[in-house]
Amino acid sequence: MLIVKGIIPKIGIIPKNNPLDSLYYLFPQCIVLILESLYEFRGKILNISGTFENGAKGWLPYFVSKKGIEDLTIGLAEELKDKDIQVNAISPSDTATEAYQKYFSQYMNEAIDPKEIAKYAAYLCSDKANKITGKVFVMKKGQEPYEGYHT
Repeated sequence: MLIVKGIIPKIGIIPKNNPLDSLYYLFPQCIVLILESLYEFRGKILNISGTFENGAKGWLPYFVSKKGIEDLTIGLAEELKDKDIQVNAISPSDTATEAYQKYFSQYMNEAIDPKEIAKYAAYLCSDKANKITGKVFVMKKGQEPYEGYHT
């Protein structure tokens, strides 16, 4: 709803010759408009990271991107706390998706159900979590979510 009613009408002319041109054109404007909407209406930002204990060989881009999301979460929460905007992240461990089943089937019994992640995301976006901001919550199968961070 925010995208359809709040962002697209405000952007105006969109380049049509290449879909990537549109993405590069729209992305910065969308971020600004989302933040403007949050300033006006208050709100919550929930990022999804991923629990990866270390930057093992071959996984550097993945590891760095997840750490970046967590740093963004903590920094943005500090920037927006005076605007009454909460920013948090969920960092799930191995998640029982079709792709995970395909590539890591030997570990499926250790993977968390995506529905558990969705339930916690709904909680963090609810009024019950209005006082929680700047936190990264690790989620692992069989454990309660706990505050954590890639160190």
